[in-house]
Amino acid sequence: MTATAYEVGKREGVECTRTLPLLCDAIHRELLSLDEVSDIADGLIMTDYRLPFESGQFVRWATDEGFLATPEYDSGSSSTAEPS
Repeated sequence: MTATAYEVGKREGVECTRTLPLLCDAIHRELLSLDEVSDIADGLIMTDYRLPFESGQFVRWATDEGFLATPEYDSGSSSTAEPS
């Protein structure tokens, strides 16, 4: 099995942030809107990028996971945002 960029970075001691926490952080910093991030997530799904929700479900997922409740979170959490 091929290692993901995240796995290689962690192994090499590089500080890594998975895709979804990075996108949620952009919302909190007001760099991207919720709609923009939802569109980005849907676009990733269309390219077979593996996300823990279906197209159109980013807001529900982020709310359920607590990413929209507070800007303080562990960016290395269990998100599985790795390409297939």
